[in-house]
Amino acid sequence: MNTVLHIKYRLVLLFCFLGFFSTVKAGAVADIPVSSDTIPTQQPPKKKGKIIRYFNIITDQQQRDSLFVKLGRINVPAPPTDSSVWKGRENLFNVYRGKYIRYIYYNQLKVFGTTIEDTTVIASKLVRFANNLHYDTRTWMIKQSLFFREGDTVNAFKLVDNERYLRRLPFILDARLYVINSYTNNDSVDIVVLTKDVFEYGGSISQLNNTQAAATVFNNNVLGAGQKLAFGFSWEETYRPQWRTGASYTKYNVGGSFADVSVGYTMLNDKQNADTGQYENSLYLIVNRPLYSSSASFTGGLTLSANQSVNIFSLPPDQYRNYKYNLVDVWAGYNFTNQYKKTGFNSLKPNIGIEGRSYNMDFFQKPDTS
Repeated sequence: MNTVLHIKYRLVLLFCFLGFFSTVKAGAVADIPVSSDTIPTQQPPKKKGKIIRYFNIITDQQQRDSLFVKLGRINVPAPPTDSSVWKGRENLFNVYRGKYIRYIYYNQLKVFGTTIEDTTVIASKLVRFANNLHYDTRTWMIKQSLFFREGDTVNAFKLVDNERYLRRLPFILDARLYVINSYTNNDSVDIVVLTKDVFEYGGSISQLNNTQAAATVFNNNVLGAGQKLAFGFSWEETYRPQWRTGASYTKYNVGGSFADVSVGYTMLNDKQNADTGQYENSLYLIVNRPLYSSSASFTGGLTLSANQSVNIFSLPPDQYRNYKYNLVDVWAGYNFTNQYKKTGFNSLKPNIGIEGRSYNMDFFQKPDTS
């Protein structure tokens, strides 16, 4: 019950937050007084309603980006991907190679007002209010995303590779690993995992006019547990049916297996179709375990879906292809050898692996081709 009340509280804060900015930002231009002049001037435009002003901000990319820059007061640069930076981080950890990892500490930065290089929080009321809208990633979720555990020995390549993996998670903006409490005559070290989340709420409006509208909203880190909920809709005046929807749930890194699972349905025709020019609805389950690290051995995936065509363009029977089918797509790969040894040193040997795939489409209602 407390969790439900807490979620409702955050949703109320979010709507108040968006409503406040839509009123202040859009109203600032409309409230400028017009000074009198002997030369006839054009009458100022009438003030727009709050709802219209709100949508102006949401659909105007420049205003929307400016809003979030103000929240953080900075433009956060993308994490560096240059190989020299990677090598520099690896050399930094090599000093501690072979030492035991005694304790792992976790430190999470606030979404707004901080950077990974400067952990000082900008203590303004606006930033604190915005941060209260966000659910920080749970410590256990970050722990499941590590390639090492307490009691392991320091592997420089694995630590740098783990930083890269954390930054690629959809709900993590940036991440760093730091070695602390290391002394000359000490055979153990502690590691600090420093992370900063991506703001969990998001959305987009892809179409908005008198004859069509389409939008998507999502939360990419529900309850800080590395899970995503997404909902989309589309309205087209000439289509039948006019209203179509889609929803999905995704759990990242299920149980520390580094496999992502998605389940959902879509009436938005946003999946690969069996027939070009046809509109399809789909109910699907997708499991994907990428090669999350160059030292990983197994990768694979599974897609199960039930699909059917929809006569959304109101075509006559001789032009519409009515069909239904099930899809089973399975693939797997195995990495036999890896150029990085368990010690973290590059053996200069090539990686060797094998991969296979089975793709089957079973039509239990075939289109009439006569």
